[in-house]
Amino acid sequence: MARVRSLDFLPEIFQTDTNNQFLSSTLDQLVQEPKLKPTQGLIGRDVGVGVTGIDKYLVEPTKSRSNYQLEPSVVNLAPGTQTAEDAITYPGMLSALGVENGFVNKHDRLWKSEQYSWDPNIDFDKFINFGQYYWLPEGPETVNVSKNI
Repeated sequence: MARVRSLDFLPEIFQTDTNNQFLSSTLDQLVQEPKLKPTQGLIGRDVGVGVTGIDKYLVEPTKSRSNYQLEPSVVNLAPGTQTAEDAITYPGMLSALGVENGFVNKHDRLWKSEQYSWDPNIDFDKFINFGQYYWLPEGPETVNVSKNI
């Protein structure tokens, strides 16, 4: 199989060493024939409802990936929608904390806290400024609107 070089499609004046280095590290990666290896097996939890002993699962390279695969830990939604913008897995969170010099050897210590967040699902303006609002048990009075000139 011949190697496709994007540099060969440029005019000769632009076939410089700098362009060769840049194109071989960027664009040439996209135009090469893929090196795919066919695999067959399941990915996911190998215990639970619906899992039999004869199912073949792909082996993960690390124990952490095997324990926490395919399970997002934090999902950020786009403001005002239910569309996911970003998700980070539990191993990804541990890795990010490790990069910031966090102690990630004891997971229970990471998530133990005396405080927690609570969202009471109320309109905070009405809760804080309760004196500015009043309750009409029967609703507002009806107003007749007519066209009298």
